[in-house]
Amino acid sequence: MRNQFSPLVLLLLSSAASAGLFSSKLSDSDVAGIHKVVVLSCLGDTLYVDSIGLTVFNNKGFQASVPQWNMDASITEHLTEMMRLRGRWPAEGLNIGFDQLGWHRFGGYSGFSHEGRRRMVDQARAQGADALLVICREENPHDSHVNAGFGIYSHNLLGKEHQSLLASYYVMILGVPSDKVLAQQHPDPTLPQSTALPMKASWEQYSPEEQAILESELKKFIYSRLDQTLETMNALRPPS
Repeated sequence: MRNQFSPLVLLLLSSAASAGLFSSKLSDSDVAGIHKVVVLSCLGDTLYVDSIGLTVFNNKGFQASVPQWNMDASITEHLTEMMRLRGRWPAEGLNIGFDQLGWHRFGGYSGFSHEGRRRMVDQARAQGADALLVICREENPHDSHVNAGFGIYSHNLLGKEHQSLLASYYVMILGVPSDKVLAQQHPDPTLPQSTALPMKASWEQYSPEEQAILESELKKFIYSRLDQTLETMNALRPPS
């Protein structure tokens, strides 16, 4: 698991309401003070397929828009169900449009504007929540070749191709009454040797069956990592 924090995180912390370094897990007092959470997923609908060679001239890949996967809606549905089964509090999706989040790029990174974050907190408060659970795509500070979002990532090491599923994001729990980051973690963005699908030059070269397999593999990977992360953040009850 990555422990360093991106400039996006530092920007979030710059708010006066977020003074003080956040923890990687919720404290017992945080848990006791929460009675309902709302969920916001912002992984987007772009698939990244990248093969990184020995030199920049050997790099290849493509991006594809996959809105039909409903990735963010699927993640929200999975998390609300997981919170129902094992969560410490009830959960529901945050009723806000992506266009209200003020998404923009800054310093090579992307994220919510301060105004967008205020809208998120205001809407969470309007829905009667005490905390906001955010899953947001992020650039990888350790590897500039790793895209923010999801897909397939392949790199050459000692003449051998190593292929992984990719999901680069952070998980943040934001206190709604305090507008403060209560806990945040950055799951490892790759799952090595996790797909047998071949690297191809374009999305159109994948058959419908292969596209469906990749969608299933990525969602299972993301769900599993999210469940593990929420458990270590103290947001889930121990398994019975």
